[in-house]
Amino acid sequence: MSFVKLDCGILDSTLWVDRAAREIFVTALLMADPHEVRDPMEQINVRDLTTTGFVVPVGWYGFVHAAGPGIVRRAGLEIEEGLAALERLGAPEPESRSPEHEGRRLVRVNGGYIVLNFAVYREKDHGAAERMRVYRAKQAALRRTVTPLRRTVTEAEAEAEADKKSTSPTPSKFKIPTLEEVKLCCAKTGLPDSDAVWFWNKEEGNGWTNGGKKIKSWPHTIAAWKAAGYMPSQKNNQPQRPLDYAP
Repeated sequence: MSFVKLDCGILDSTLWVDRAAREIFVTALLMADPHEVRDPMEQINVRDLTTTGFVVPVGWYGFVHAAGPGIVRRAGLEIEEGLAALERLGAPEPESRSPEHEGRRLVRVNGGYIVLNFAVYREKDHGAAERMRVYRAKQAALRRTVTPLRRTVTEAEAEAEADKKSTSPTPSKFKIPTLEEVKLCCAKTGLPDSDAVWFWNKEEGNGWTNGGKKIKSWPHTIAAWKAAGYMPSQKNNQPQRPLDYAP
């Protein structure tokens, strides 16, 4: 089951005062799964099969595999009220806090609905740093109160252990980057933020492996994939399968 966070700033958005649209949008967030759009998708009108002219660009979004009435029923609204809310969510919103996609939030496409700013809600967690600081402080305090176990060894064993430590190479520790770190790296490499979101989500899903091997340096991987034309923004030059490279 996927997980999504709610930005508290939604309380100050134009969406919050529109009760029906709010219910539909939150329901869609909970129903959506992370999804990569590899080819631009045309927006379809809520009540018929004509297109609106808006196109969802390549990137990562939330995909709701349900028709409009299905989302409306999940939200507990009357059909007419819910469909009208879906139309508002898929229309431009000049007063929206987010200028992306002209303020559109939820659009109908072939196969269901796309939550355009789904990745933003998944990645926002302003309290994570503080929670980690408290957790580390508790762990440090716990370590100070625990008496370490001592093991008696012979002099020969001690010398062998010391020799082993002196000759064994120190393995480098891989640190999973934050999305912001990946965005900064992509910007330095000349790649857009959409490539950074795609790369971060892809490696989160793969456990930061590539070609079955653990990635040792994700910046080198980004550089190699850019050189190979594998990034979504380089779609026209993209190879048929991922580059089997794990620096």
